[in-house]
Amino acid sequence: MSSATLISAANEKYSSQYRGELANHLPMALVALEKMGASSSRLCDFRDNYVKRLEPRSTVFESEITKQNWKQFLGQNKYHLEYLNYFKQSLERTDLKQVLSDHLPTLFQGVAGGAFHGLIRLGYALETQNVEEIYQSLGYWAISFLDLGIRNQEAITNEKSPSEIFLALSDEFSGFRPDAPNIARRMELIGQLESFQSICRQIKVADVNYQTIAPLVLTLFAQTQDFTALHAVTSTHAYRIVSRYFGDTGTSAHCLFIALAAAYVTIRAPAIRKLSLIHHSVSWQGLMDTAVNSNDDHIPKIVFTCFEEFKEHNDPLYFEAARQYAST
Repeated sequence: MSSATLISAANEKYSSQYRGELANHLPMALVALEKMGASSSRLCDFRDNYVKRLEPRSTVFESEITKQNWKQFLGQNKYHLEYLNYFKQSLERTDLKQVLSDHLPTLFQGVAGGAFHGLIRLGYALETQNVEEIYQSLGYWAISFLDLGIRNQEAITNEKSPSEIFLALSDEFSGFRPDAPNIARRMELIGQLESFQSICRQIKVADVNYQTIAPLVLTLFAQTQDFTALHAVTSTHAYRIVSRYFGDTGTSAHCLFIALAAAYVTIRAPAIRKLSLIHHSVSWQGLMDTAVNSNDDHIPKIVFTCFEEFKEHNDPLYFEAARQYAST
């Protein structure tokens, strides 16, 4: 049984969120497992174990969402079915690139929501060209939407590169950790701090892009092996995929960077240092075999992500970071 079949059946029964605001990782994990060679029986076993934590999908419609009002209900869980229906109909009426061009500039403003999982899930959906998952991911992104602001171009001073912004944040916030129940809510608290906003307004917007963000978050994850930093890597990988599908002016990268900066502060903003690699033989197949046999949904996701990014950059730090995480 394919990942697409299992995902479709699960989408009929289960919500995109559980225990409040935690993201349902099943679609992403199943794709990662399949891409790394998992058998049909292994996919089914993983599915059977994972769904024990999930919650039933709502069957209650609250309102009608249309092209005219779709922005009015962002960030509200109770409109999950309405958003699924809206994006499903949008994809039936209009080609994919147009739907993404019409909606992603707004959705990226709330990319912090759900700890980046709207973006991450969309990346998987586009990579597999699974239309059902595309509208599922857009619907989830809409209900998890969380805008951290700080995009007023008139207030941007264009002084610092992304790495220099992280250095300034480390100087200001090293050791500080906000008290909130999950990653997204901690990011929300950071986004409200004037000192955070002031530093982020110094960003050279023209320097913010996938090429400058990816090595920064990889080094952070390899250095810390932190769970939140893991999501910085997986969201940046997803951004690379998603950005192929719509004409981006740089605004989406700026939105993603602000969210990543907030995530960085939530893990106490450690100083990012140049790492000396311990040279293990690079055996991706062995690492992927380990990931396929793991019931921790984050292990197949991070190993698959790092493998895909390694193919893009040929940076052995992706292997080392994934190897360390999978062995813990």
